[in-house]
Amino acid sequence: AKVIFLLPKNLYIINSVSFTLLGLSKNTEVHSNLFIPLNTIKSVQKIHNQALDIEGMLLTMFDSRLRLSNQVVEEVQKHFSNMVFETIIQRNVKLGEAPSYGESIINYDVSSRGAANYLNLAKELIKKNEL
Repeated sequence: AKVIFLLPKNLYIINSVSFTLLGLSKNTEVHSNLFIPLNTIKSVQKIHNQALDIEGMLLTMFDSRLRLSNQVVEEVQKHFSNMVFETIIQRNVKLGEAPSYGESIINYDVSSRGAANYLNLAKELIKKNEL
């Protein structure tokens, strides 16, 4: 929690498998699962770091074979369109194995789909921030 005060921007991660779609409708600006984290960010902005902002929302654990994953991506993109990264981190065995070996996915298997997803995210962040 202390790190959040130091960061100028925050990356919000959404697990596309466990994210519930309850309460998400055209009239809902903030989904119930996002309410607490977004309010926490607003509180930190108000009290500790007015420059804190949300860099974007990253969808993770995506499995195209699961209807729920596809529904979550569709709904999150519909309601938070410009805040959602184009890159989606797909579910991948190598992503699960890498931490067990104390490695990043890039060091563990740079040719894996998970590594490609994270490298694409890095490129997207660089382009977005014109670094």
